[in-house]
Amino acid sequence: MKRQSEKIIQNVRGRLEPRARLGGLGKYDVAEKLLLQTRDIQSRLLGPDSPRTADTTYNLACLAVRRGRRDEAFSFLRGAIQHGLSPAQAVGMETDPDLKSLHGDPRFETIIAEASSTPRQRKKQTER
Repeated sequence: MKRQSEKIIQNVRGRLEPRARLGGLGKYDVAEKLLLQTRDIQSRLLGPDSPRTADTTYNLACLAVRRGRRDEAFSFLRGAIQHGLSPAQAVGMETDPDLKSLHGDPRFETIIAEASSTPRQRKKQTER
């Protein structure tokens, strides 16, 4: 069973690069559909708190920004942080060019502060 799950995960990971290109080409609807499908599969196989699942949620946030959906982007960013986004990626949010249009929004500053905290501190903040 574990071997089969790993094969599925590798297949899903292989789909990441084409999705990134689709978003970059302006094919947002297709990219969003594939990202949502990937996140669903990752959540079922790896769990909702897997860094891989959180990374896909982060990519959904970046796509939402490109589409001008700021509220949705903030929701995805919060979800990514609260569900296992790697500390390295969380720290890199502030310099991610995909998120540049969010700079100056107080919600972004709050998310950056939350992302900068340790995973243990993040969990405590979420439980409040």
